[in-house]
Amino acid sequence: METYGIEKNVDVIEYFSSYHFLGFDVKYKKYLIAVRPVEPKDEYKSLKRMINAYTNQEGQITHIVIGVEGQRANYTVVVEVKTGLVKFVDDEKGKMKKIALSLEEFIRGWELVL
Repeated sequence: METYGIEKNVDVIEYFSSYHFLGFDVKYKKYLIAVRPVEPKDEYKSLKRMINAYTNQEGQITHIVIGVEGQRANYTVVVEVKTGLVKFVDDEKGKMKKIALSLEEFIRGWELVL
């Protein structure tokens, strides 16, 4: 994670180094979310592609994409690196909305969609 200038955030590091899965859909509260894959052999290559859109002027990564809200195609699900907040980003308006206080809270609230 240091390679990409990500501040140390234990939840983010554990998410990308402990969990290995292909993409799947979850229900979180009233939302349907397509969770992006986390592949062990990827070695953060796809992570680098995902974070380019969320790099500030100093070159630090501010948010990491972890999914897309399925009912509103323009909502991306991100984790704010500094705080660990999970948010929706309205890609059309550029606005953010907090949906969970942490990755742990977000994951604990998942209901798998079959």
